[in-house]
Amino acid sequence: MIRVAVAAVLLCSMTAARAQINLPGVKPPKIEIPSLADLMRGEAPLTTTIKDARILGWTNFRNLNLHGEVALQESGRTKEGTWNLTPGHYTVDLETFCGKGYTYGPTKGMGYVIGPWKGSRTKFLQDLLHRYSLNRGVKQKDMQLLIWAVLARVKPQDMTGDAQRALVALMGKDGGKLMADGALDYFTGKVADDLFNKASSELRPVLEYENKMRGLYRDANATYDQFERLAMLEAPEDLRSEVERGVWNIHPKGYLVRYFPAGYSRTKVEIIIPRRATLNRDAQKRVTEVSWSDGFKINIQYGDQPAENYPGDSQVKAHFVSGVTITDASGNVIKSEKTGWLLSGIPSKKKLGLQTLNLRLHLPFPLGQGWLGGAREGYERASDLRDRIETYEEWYDRTQRIERGDPPSEGLFDSNHINDLIDSIFGGTDDRLEQIGETHGRLAEHLANATNLLDGLPTTSTVDPTDGVILPANGGSQRLLGSSRAW
Repeated sequence: MIRVAVAAVLLCSMTAARAQINLPGVKPPKIEIPSLADLMRGEAPLTTTIKDARILGWTNFRNLNLHGEVALQESGRTKEGTWNLTPGHYTVDLETFCGKGYTYGPTKGMGYVIGPWKGSRTKFLQDLLHRYSLNRGVKQKDMQLLIWAVLARVKPQDMTGDAQRALVALMGKDGGKLMADGALDYFTGKVADDLFNKASSELRPVLEYENKMRGLYRDANATYDQFERLAMLEAPEDLRSEVERGVWNIHPKGYLVRYFPAGYSRTKVEIIIPRRATLNRDAQKRVTEVSWSDGFKINIQYGDQPAENYPGDSQVKAHFVSGVTITDASGNVIKSEKTGWLLSGIPSKKKLGLQTLNLRLHLPFPLGQGWLGGAREGYERASDLRDRIETYEEWYDRTQRIERGDPPSEGLFDSNHINDLIDSIFGGTDDRLEQIGETHGRLAEHLANATNLLDGLPTTSTVDPTDGVILPANGGSQRLLGSSRAW
């Protein structure tokens, strides 16, 4: 009698696969047990990780100006749920979602960067988020239950009522069919044990979590708190973040964005649409003026000394500067007649060693003016920027940029060099000189613009929070999916 009961349980939990069972004294029909390959068939619904991020943030933009921010409202969106923005600083608290269960929720010190959509259900998930952004009739918790169901590959008929209602409200009559694509069964008892025992120690907890999720969806009495407790892990106190919290990202569409999650369901998003700068050069291609349309400008005066090659890199030249004048948008002027040095050109090598920089030093001016120390730091920063830009460029078709005849990228490095010059001759961002802080911020914006122009991308002000995945700088933390619905 016991054996018959055991056989009945096994028969109820099995789905088609390869191996077979034989119980002593019982001759069951031929039934195949699911294999690990069946459970993992096809690509996972969402696979984006921190490894897919273009750049782990851009520390170059720490000096961006954050005054005069504008709070975005849903009422200002287009009919597609996006914002069309003019240059400026914007902020909005968005409804976001856990995009990876069995992970640590957002922690206080975790940095987040933007990454591309990757995985077998990315189109479906993006479509859900687009429709959700424009449909205030669907509750956020119901949408989260639906997202967890997609990620765990739950069969539509097994979903709880709240998730099913969200699916129908967003996708209509085709929702069930779309949801069923790639869905898996829920496994219990010996079948589950045999199945998950074959998985690696790293993979097994994830597979078991997804299976538990599929089982929980079958429970009509399951509460949201139960789903949340299953999806969330308690983060250790020493959880490491690969980037600092609030690091700026360059979005592929040409604007700057950074994230401050308050839990997985709410994220403050800051956006900067950079102001364009105009660079004027003399016959030697040295920058003599950087100006903006509102009248803010930086003028650089050069001495009579000839330019010298930077030690160790003939592609970079050092120019003697006799003074700098800064005029703000209100017409206020500050001027320094301290002398300094401005580098021009693009570093040809990656991170030259300090011993190389001390060779071939035959400049026609005394080292007491501090040229080597300041210029060396600037060169190092420019070399780092060059390396980061090369990584960024790999995501785009560089041949198209060349065929279009886009302008050279030299202005990208000018902003770094002028920043160093301002620091050296004005003594940093002195509280008495607000124009200096404004200058640094504007040069950072110029850097952002130049980085995007380097790829030949049109600088656009169309902001869509659903067009990327918000990635934590730690593999064990939750990636976030954004909507354009504001809190």
